[in-house]
Amino acid sequence: ERGVDLFENSNKSVCETSSVASAVMFLYFYLGDVKKATDLYDKVKLRTDENSTLDNQILFNTMLLHCAKKKKSHTSSNDAENAISIFNDMRRAKVPATERTYSLMLTVLGTHGTRFSDAEKVYKLANRDPNVRVNDFMRTAWMDANVKAHRVEEALEIYDSIIDSYSNVENVDKIVSSASPSIVTFGSALFGCLTMSVERENVDVAADKAYKIFADMAKFNVVPNDWCGNLFVKVISRAGRVEDTLSELKSIIKCGGSIQDDTLESVVRALCRAGYPERALRVYKWLRSRQSDISSVASNNVAYYHLTRESFQDLVQSCADNGFLADAWNLVDRRKTYHSNGKMTIAEELGPLAMGSLFKAVARNAEVVEQEVDFMSKTKSMAKLAIESETSLFGADVLCALVEALARSGDLTSAMEFWEYYEKDFIPQNEGRDGLSRKKKQNKPYRKDTPRSKMYGALIDECCRLNDVSSALSVFDKAKDGEVGLNTVTLAFLESCCRRSKVDEWRVFDVCAQMRIQSEQRKSMKNPQVHWPLYSHHVTGDLEYESSSDKESAIESALEKRSVAPKSGNKRKNGNRERNKYKSHEEMLFFDDKMY
Repeated sequence: ERGVDLFENSNKSVCETSSVASAVMFLYFYLGDVKKATDLYDKVKLRTDENSTLDNQILFNTMLLHCAKKKKSHTSSNDAENAISIFNDMRRAKVPATERTYSLMLTVLGTHGTRFSDAEKVYKLANRDPNVRVNDFMRTAWMDANVKAHRVEEALEIYDSIIDSYSNVENVDKIVSSASPSIVTFGSALFGCLTMSVERENVDVAADKAYKIFADMAKFNVVPNDWCGNLFVKVISRAGRVEDTLSELKSIIKCGGSIQDDTLESVVRALCRAGYPERALRVYKWLRSRQSDISSVASNNVAYYHLTRESFQDLVQSCADNGFLADAWNLVDRRKTYHSNGKMTIAEELGPLAMGSLFKAVARNAEVVEQEVDFMSKTKSMAKLAIESETSLFGADVLCALVEALARSGDLTSAMEFWEYYEKDFIPQNEGRDGLSRKKKQNKPYRKDTPRSKMYGALIDECCRLNDVSSALSVFDKAKDGEVGLNTVTLAFLESCCRRSKVDEWRVFDVCAQMRIQSEQRKSMKNPQVHWPLYSHHVTGDLEYESSSDKESAIESALEKRSVAPKSGNKRKNGNRERNKYKSHEEMLFFDDKMY
C-alpha cells in the first residue's frame, strides 16, 4: 500500500514509464484493484515507443501473468480473450515476444482445453520465431494444453521428447536445477496419466507410464511434491494395484506430506473393487475424521464428507457382497440423512448394481432369526421408492433378489405383491423372459441357479409352508410357462402339499411330469447326442404341446385313457402286458429282445 501511495503522489512523467508501471500494476493486482491496473495499462501501452524493449516486454508479460493466474483459479471465463488482446497489442507495438510471453499464452489458452486451436497457433508461431528458443517451460505448457484437450497420447509424446533431450548428458548429477525438467513437467505428465486412466481399458497402460515418470523423477533428483504424490496414488489405485497404493500412501504420510480428500476416496474405491470392504471402511472413517477435525477448528458443527455417487455405490456394493450388511445399511442411512434435500432419492443414489447387491445380501440373511436391525422393513421402503421413481432403477435380477428376500423372511404378502409387479412389467404376455415363444425355447435347459429360479423357488416354498396351495400352483404355472428351472426339493415339497390338499389329481401328475421333464433336459445337456423323449410314467404318450389349452387337453385325455383301461386280477399272467401298455413306443424298444 505504501508503494501504491508513493506512485500516486509522484511525477506523472515518471509514473507512466513501462518499468514503473509494470511494478505498480503488479501491486494493484496483488491488492485486488484490477480496474486501476487495467486503466494504467491502457495509458502506458500507447507510449511504448518512448520506453526500452525490455521494459515493454515486462509490461505486457505482467498483464499476461495476471490472466494466467486468474485462469488457473477458475475465476473468469474471459481471460483467454483478454490474453489474445494483450498479445495483439504487443505485436502491434512491434515489441518482440519472449519465451515467457509464449509460455504464459499457452498456459492461458490451454488450461481448460476449450481454446486448443488458439494454443496450437501460438505454439507454431513460437517455433517460427527466430528470436525465441523453445524451452522446457513452453513445451510443458504445450503438453498441459494437450492433456486438457484430452489428447493424452500426444501429450505423453511431448513428455518423452523433453526427457530425451537430456539423454546426451553423460552425468545427470551435473545438470543444474534450472536446466533439468521441472516438477511442473512431471506433474503435468502424471495428470495426463490420470486422464488416460478414466477409461477402464487404459488403466494398466496409465499406471505403467506413471511408474516410469516417478523413475524419471528419481533419475533427475526431483523430489515429488504433494501434487505429484496424490496424482500417482490416484492413477495406480484406479489400476487396482492396492498394495502399491497403500505403500505410497504410507510414504506420503511418513514424509509429512498432505493427502487430498479425493485421493483417499480413490483408495476407498480401489479397496472396494479388490474385495477389501473392511479396509475400505477404515480409510473412509479416517477421511470422515479428517473432515471433522477441520470443521471443529472453524466451528462447532461436525462436518460429513460427501462421497461421490460412484464411490458411495462401490462401497455399499462391496460391503453387501462381502457380508458387511450392517455397515452397508449404515452408509445408506447416513447418506439419506445428509442428502435429504437432494435432487435424487436414496434409491436413485444407490443405482441398480448397489441396490441389487444390497437386496441379495438381505436375501442371504433373511432366514436369520435374531437380527439387531430390521433389514426387511428398510428393504421394502427402499424398493417402493425405486418403483415410484421416474427412472428405471430395477433390473430383473434386482427385483428377483428382493422377492426372494421377502419370501425367505416370511413376508409372503409383500413378496407376492412385488412378484406381481415383476410379472407385469418384466415378462411380456405369452412370452418368456427373453421375448421368445415357447416353441423356439423347447431345447433351452432348465437352469435352477439363476435369480429368477431362486425367486420362484422361494415363493413356492413359502406358500407350501403356509399351506397356500393355490398360490403355490399359480407361481408354479408361471415358472413352467417361462421354462424356469426349479429345485427338485421344491417340486417334491409342492407335490407333497398337493397330495395332502384337496386339489385335482392331474395337478399332482403335472408337478411330477415337470420334475421328469427337467431331469431329462439336464441329462440331455450332459449327453446331447442321445435323444431323450419327453414322456411321463404317469400318463400315456408324449407331453409335447404348443399352448396351455393343448397341455390341459393332452393331460385330461391321458388320464381318461388310464381310467378306462382294463384291469386284470391275474397279476402274474397279465402284469407285464398291462404295465407295458402305458409305456411309450421309444421305451418299449428298450425291452425288445431283437435289439440284442
